[in-house]
Amino acid sequence: PVPWASLLSRWSREDGSTGAVGLSLAVPRIGDASIRMEGLVSGASEFRVYLTVSPAWQLTGAPFIGLEAVAPLSWWAEDDVGNYYLGTVSDGRHAAHGDRADGSIRFWPGLDPRASELRILTATKTHRAVCPVTLPRWPAARP
Repeated sequence: PVPWASLLSRWSREDGSTGAVGLSLAVPRIGDASIRMEGLVSGASEFRVYLTVSPAWQLTGAPFIGLEAVAPLSWWAEDDVGNYYLGTVSDGRHAAHGDRADGSIRFWPGLDPRASELRILTATKTHRAVCPVTLPRWPAARP
């Protein structure tokens, strides 16, 4: 069923669009978090959205004290040709500056070369934000 079927259909493919685009998206407060998206870099098997998040623990890891009171963000994306992409905080590539952190969210599989629009979805248990991004015509990666 959707969205799992589309994740699995492109899972092992490495023909995603390749390129980079600057973003200037500010997400109104979602749960405890404020998010500013600054760029998208796409490769053959994944893409990343570069962002700044406050509070910093949303990228650096939840605090041990009061963990039951925090609502971590979950990340998805969907394109205009029926594909879904699962996102996760990138492998420790972040920098904290007081109560904010800069880093990236890694999405996979790679962007479908036919896609012209991407909707980046972030959510907590009770809130959701949808951020539309118009994609340029990037070349597809060559396997």
